[in-house]
Amino acid sequence: MSLEVANVSASYGAVRALWDVSISVSQGQFVCLVGANGAGKSTLLKTIVGMIPPRSGTIRFNGRGISNLRTHSIIRMGIGFVPEGRRLFPTLSVEENLRMGAPRAINNLEDSLKKVYTLFPVLEEKRKQKAIALSGGEQQMVAIGRALMGSPRLLILDELSFGLAPIIFDRVLSTILQIKQAGVSVLMAEQNAERALEVSDYSYVMENGRVVKHGRSTDLIDDPLVKEAYLGMDE
Repeated sequence: MSLEVANVSASYGAVRALWDVSISVSQGQFVCLVGANGAGKSTLLKTIVGMIPPRSGTIRFNGRGISNLRTHSIIRMGIGFVPEGRRLFPTLSVEENLRMGAPRAINNLEDSLKKVYTLFPVLEEKRKQKAIALSGGEQQMVAIGRALMGSPRLLILDELSFGLAPIIFDRVLSTILQIKQAGVSVLMAEQNAERALEVSDYSYVMENGRVVKHGRSTDLIDDPLVKEAYLGMDE
């Protein structure tokens, strides 16, 4: 098992946001969290990476408990995180943003950069441009590349389609599938439920901070309730 979240609850102050959520991601698996805006998907991801402390429950990564660790320690263990809205340093160049994702003690910085540029050739062409001058799709590539600089074993993505045209989203998504094929596990929260279910191996449907349904993504695509509630299709 790569990631195991068991009965996790979390709050924003006095407001409960997650209720006994359990999910898992196996090595090399692509798992999606789907659900409407406000369902708790982003809160769950932030709790996994230590940005929100869990009120109860356990989170384990490759057999080690990470529930009480700080975000930088969790990232060092082999988890890459791409936040919603990308959160780049707008006045820094593409390459400077990528370097910000590399561990301090990294010995193969140039190799890591080459791997990112191989995945996203346009970033090498624009490596000296400021992030603020890039298109939304290019900024998303930088955010993903930054997360890959630490050679993660699990890549967590929060709302990959945020601010992207459908055709650009599909291009970026195809690169995520390449990353998955290279052996990196993927956990993605995504409002575009149809595309998320099409490309992932397993999915969890969230409502009001709870997991209300889960299963193989191919099965959930054909589930009447999922079709009606999240895919805009009536039986």
